[in-house]
Amino acid sequence: MIVDRLEKPLSSKVDLSDERMFKKLFVGYFAPLCVFAQKYVGNFNDEDIVSSVFSNMYQKKLTFNSHDEFVFYLYKSVKNKCLDTLKADSRMTSRNQFYSEELEQDNLFNQIVENETLAETYREIQSLPTYSKRIIELSYFEGFSNQEIADELQLSLQTIKNYKRNAVASLKTALLKKILSFLFF
Repeated sequence: MIVDRLEKPLSSKVDLSDERMFKKLFVGYFAPLCVFAQKYVGNFNDEDIVSSVFSNMYQKKLTFNSHDEFVFYLYKSVKNKCLDTLKADSRMTSRNQFYSEELEQDNLFNQIVENETLAETYREIQSLPTYSKRIIELSYFEGFSNQEIADELQLSLQTIKNYKRNAVASLKTALLKKILSFLFF
């Protein structure tokens, strides 16, 4: 029984500025209050909540006219701290969910833009003349070097470089026009 552990009658004055009394009360009530707090917040925050309540009471050096008054205040404080913690956790969960949904929408938007950009680039590549198109595909999609492309297509290295330079310039111009028309119209 709590009274036996504390060795104080229920009607005695409780002065938390008395360090010895505070330690006895802390030791005597910590575990039962953790069990009480678990009913509200589970095992996750119970010890932190009880410690916080005791710390707050100790800092304020509270004095109670009776042990009953102290016990009532203690349990009420733990309950209120539990409810505050639940509210804060709920707000944090709501904020996290909101930001998570926002990030998912941003991520989806970014994926759409990236995919559409690649699709438009691919369409522009398909509209290039045959040699230019093949050189771009071999170079950028299959990773061939200019010399390997020259060997594959049986053209000179300089011809490959010229086709590639002209194809890239043509792609840049076409894609830039599309981007500008998208942004301003």
